[in-house]
Amino acid sequence: MHYPSEFSTKAKNRIEAEKIRAYEEFADAKRSARWDSDVEALLRQCVLRVFLEFAREACAFGKRDIGSWSIDRIDRQCLEFLRRLTIQVWHEIGFGDVTSRYTGSIEHSTYRAFRASPEWQKYQDLLLAVAPDKAGPAGPRTKPGPKRDVETARQVAEIVARVASSNRPDNLVDICDALDEQKVPLPRTWHREGLRSWWDAVANHPDRAKKAIQHHLKNSRLP
Repeated sequence: MHYPSEFSTKAKNRIEAEKIRAYEEFADAKRSARWDSDVEALLRQCVLRVFLEFAREACAFGKRDIGSWSIDRIDRQCLEFLRRLTIQVWHEIGFGDVTSRYTGSIEHSTYRAFRASPEWQKYQDLLLAVAPDKAGPAGPRTKPGPKRDVETARQVAEIVARVASSNRPDNLVDICDALDEQKVPLPRTWHREGLRSWWDAVANHPDRAKKAIQHHLKNSRLP
């Protein structure tokens, strides 16, 4: 597995050890699984167990090295690890494709199952535990310049056009999937409301995701 360069050897070893234990428990439990849906549920448990260990290490690093990793960066690192790990586990077990053929991200039903799990709540709690250490004194507020907003709008327009060229122009899920893949910034208010990705928005508030995309498309046409 690929790990952030900032992780120590001990941290990597702890994650790898947890992966070995998770694989062993999966192999034992699989013997009594009757249906493919049972195997898939066991696979998700296996992945989430390793994912949580990675998240613990990432959050510990963020709390220990103040100013190095923001909560947003911790979240991005964890979600990218989850994506890579899920692909690896599904491939090694031979359980079929688990990614979107348009963007390479985890397909919607699997990601939704991850988010509905108790392990996901533990992950959210880990992120929240970092928050007090990352909250520094408030500095002067600056108004974002129009250049950055226009650049984001044009990036969104390019992604929408690319997804539309795949003969699925109205698929909001695939568009949001691609926006996350390209790390397109979220509307500023979303973080305060607990929305950490475009996927979060389309899964829980699709109308808001659509409205934000339409806003960017409108801005992309401005001179």
